[in-house]
Amino acid sequence: MNQKIEKLFQGFITKNKLKFITGIPDSTLTFLENLIKKTKISHKVSVNEGNAIAMACGYYLKTKKIPIIYMQNSGLGNAINPLTSLVNKEVYSIPMLILLGWRGCAGTQDEAQHKLMGKITLKLLNLMNLNYTIINKDITINKLNKIYLKILKEKKPYFLVFKYNKKNKEKLKIKKNNCQILRYNFLNNLLRYTNNRNYKIFSTTGFTSREVFKIINENKFKSKNFYMPGSMGHCFGLSSSFNFFSTKKERVLCLDGDGSFLMHLGSLTSILKKNSSFKYFLLNNLCHESVGNIQSSIQNIKIKEFSKSINFDKYFKIKKMSDFDKIKNNLKTNKNIFFEILIKNQTIRDLPRIKDFENILKNFF
Repeated sequence: MNQKIEKLFQGFITKNKLKFITGIPDSTLTFLENLIKKTKISHKVSVNEGNAIAMACGYYLKTKKIPIIYMQNSGLGNAINPLTSLVNKEVYSIPMLILLGWRGCAGTQDEAQHKLMGKITLKLLNLMNLNYTIINKDITINKLNKIYLKILKEKKPYFLVFKYNKKNKEKLKIKKNNCQILRYNFLNNLLRYTNNRNYKIFSTTGFTSREVFKIINENKFKSKNFYMPGSMGHCFGLSSSFNFFSTKKERVLCLDGDGSFLMHLGSLTSILKKNSSFKYFLLNNLCHESVGNIQSSIQNIKIKEFSKSINFDKYFKIKKMSDFDKIKNNLKTNKNIFFEILIKNQTIRDLPRIKDFENILKNFF
């Protein structure tokens, strides 16, 4: 079905002379990468879904042309504010076409973090009085063109909703980056070193938490781990808040990714306690790996300077596994340290999904 959808949208974009697309990568919408290349439509990856709505709004104000936005329904909450207070009919009435990946939709087996949003996605769109069409095999270019005319006429956002189906997930050719460290190997070393020590470890959404989960369970490590399979962008806020109310004897580690780091970047300025022993690991592969390897905008930030500006005492860039001693030598220090780990954009096969959250929380305390 992905090839059919890609071909339909290629014709739709060309016919209606659509020129701009922005959003947050989603595993349901991986066909977009090939589509963007073929149509040569101007493409900007946003840092979160609300930001995508704002960028689309700016494009429309300048050009009076319809923008396209893409996102997963898990991040719909980030977009609700601008959808209800900026672009809606009661305010500026700005038209846009939004492609929404529907994780946790009825009739599909999906992970725990997608179930609730899956149930309420269409209800949220209805509550916001936003039109939508669920995309299926019966979609035609004529239907898409009619939707486009409706957007022009009503001047409001319109959603195309794509049901998640693992069988239809696009298998993309991954262009590997030039980094030397495999994230799984790095995490394995780190977790072995911190095992049976007084560490609380928080890990971000995506492959990072799944790899940590696999390593901990297969080796029966006794570390205290809190996994965040959802809530992308909030690992720093949660872990730094935990650290803020902890004693120096409790050593807190945050394992984050570049996409998550960027999503709510302002949170890094809010609650980092001075004179503590908080350790932040930015696992940086320069892309949104788990949803298609689309490049992030992390290269636009001078990370060392940024880390010092928000009260980290030290910054280390780790480019190869032989630099791991820098980490071991600084984990025990009573200082806030920012470690940037340059990692490959690849994972291992057969990663387990995180489950049994009740016991995870129980064992964390």
